[in-house]
Amino acid sequence: MIELTVALPLYKSGKIAWLAFESLCDQENIDFGWELLISEEQYGDFFGSEKVKEYVPRLKKAGCANLIYIPIHEWVPLSEKWKRMADLA
Repeated sequence: MIELTVALPLYKSGKIAWLAFESLCDQENIDFGWELLISEEQYGDFFGSEKVKEYVPRLKKAGCANLIYIPIHEWVPLSEKWKRMADLA
């Protein structure tokens, strides 16, 4: 059962998004299910779904029970990203 949703909106984060993923992977003693929702524009310096997939085994080990990657093909305001992720949570 999912008890916590972590929402991660990304924009031009190709060089720094790994910091957030490393932090999530380093979580210890998690005794509840959590999910990760990622929303990212697909242009410019983006992190990308392939790099996200590389973190899946470590995220699962840290207790992540569900991961949803939302590719966005046009720029949207941050508030719209939050709304889209909230609708999925």
